[in-house]
Amino acid sequence: MKTPDHSPQNKSKQLSFGAEFDVLHKINKGHLEAMSPVYQTAHKKAVELVAGNRIHLDDFNYADTESDKKSVAEKYHNINSQTLFREGEAEALVQAEILEAMIYDLVRNQKWFGANANAILPSAYDDLFLGNDVILEHKHEGVSSYSGVGIDITIGETSFVSKVADTKARIKRGQLGRVKYFKSEDANYVGSLNNIAHFVIGVDREQMFSLTKAWVEDDKAVLKNSPIKKNLIMMMLVECDEFSVGAPENVRDAYAREKKVLEKLLKSL
Repeated sequence: MKTPDHSPQNKSKQLSFGAEFDVLHKINKGHLEAMSPVYQTAHKKAVELVAGNRIHLDDFNYADTESDKKSVAEKYHNINSQTLFREGEAEALVQAEILEAMIYDLVRNQKWFGANANAILPSAYDDLFLGNDVILEHKHEGVSSYSGVGIDITIGETSFVSKVADTKARIKRGQLGRVKYFKSEDANYVGSLNNIAHFVIGVDREQMFSLTKAWVEDDKAVLKNSPIKKNLIMMMLVECDEFSVGAPENVRDAYAREKKVLEKLLKSL
């Protein structure tokens, strides 16, 4: 993966609105050099997996789509060109991108959330600005329902707690999760997803490394039986109750629906 050229004459290229939105662009080579070879290999695999699988902004014609493309390009450029980070911050950024790709892959191909669950990679806009790293799809009797998942790597749990607090604050205002640019895989629905349950999930550094190593080595037995799968489901179940306390009826209803799905899934493990 080439280190991006951020010189002034190339800035316009960095902000182009083409296929670059379908790949990971938050990390440059310099952020990876000091990390374990396991993470370097995993990040390359993540980039290749995500490339082309995101929902494309070019498939939409909202009045503000071009403006959203510009916002995405500018934010990618700003993150990618950073050279100074607080301790552990660059590493967490790399790990979060890897975890996003792993969850997408494990839900789809290792059936981490059951045979009736699927994962969809949201648009770059919904990832960067609306906190949706992966969209979960549950199918029941031919009907699909969706929930948004924000993925976080816990470092001293500060960031994780902050994201949970942000979600609670939105919920108190009666606001559920939203996906601005959504397209179902069968293309039967193209538009926005509104009033969906939103979750924040995370793993610690030790879990992250063991899961990443198994993923890089394609150790299907370890991936299938990883206790992290159960931990994530239990984490989401706790949030169903936590986010429902004192919440408006529409919020309680959304999380009650998710809770039934997750409880059934937990019993099947």
